[in-house]
Amino acid sequence: MIRVFLASFLLAILSGSALAHPTAYQGSVGMMGYLSPGMTDLEVNYSLRYWLAPSVQLLRYTEGTAKPDYLLGKMNLLAHRWNGEHFQANVYLHGGGGYALTKKRGVYHAGITADIEDRRLYLLGQWDTVRSGQGTEVIFWKARAGLRPT
Repeated sequence: MIRVFLASFLLAILSGSALAHPTAYQGSVGMMGYLSPGMTDLEVNYSLRYWLAPSVQLLRYTEGTAKPDYLLGKMNLLAHRWNGEHFQANVYLHGGGGYALTKKRGVYHAGITADIEDRRLYLLGQWDTVRSGQGTEVIFWKARAGLRPT
């Protein structure tokens, strides 16, 4: 499964059309990844419209043996966009369903992402949960910040 994501990632880099947003312009491919000692989060999406993009996501927990791996099919929706004179801000909703590979059961996913950026600063906050009929499987938060050097 990871090979599929890596091959897609390489193809997107070589095509020059990859964007790292839950949705982008119509017909674009987005690739997002988060790699840490405790977690791998890889997502590939395709924007049907600038505000709507289905995606496939792989979540793998590499610390410990009791944490499951998930394969998710999701929809990403641009819920609101603010375009200021010198900034842009977005709120995205995402959700869908999938499978807990190690626990062999169906799961569903829900989340929200908000970002704001101008030509110098980028801030992002994200909250996600994966649940099954037996309760909460995983909840995680992400925060990102970027600053353009002067």
